[in-house]
Amino acid sequence: MDFDALDRQGYLLFREAVSQDCVERLRIAFDAGIVPSDQWPVPRASDWHHSLLDLDPDVQHLCRLPVLIDGVRHILKQPFFLHKLKAASPWLAMLRNCCTGTGQA
Repeated sequence: MDFDALDRQGYLLFREAVSQDCVERLRIAFDAGIVPSDQWPVPRASDWHHSLLDLDPDVQHLCRLPVLIDGVRHILKQPFFLHKLKAASPWLAMLRNCCTGTGQA
């Protein structure tokens, strides 16, 4: 891993770290895990889709990729663990932009 590039740029690209099949399964997992905003224990924005992903095996596999763990460990410079994996997507904001002609999604 190029830690110098990570320090300089703040990110690294891991080309082909995840197969296209896995990407599609991750999209499906996100959609399947969406919980309506009013059903979360803590208020969530109603114009976003929020998804709880803790138990999905593809998400767990992705979060345990050695290159990802090494990069996070390098940035934090201390031990860490993952807890309550969640994701969000601004679905309504993207829809508004598409419908208003801004073209930004």
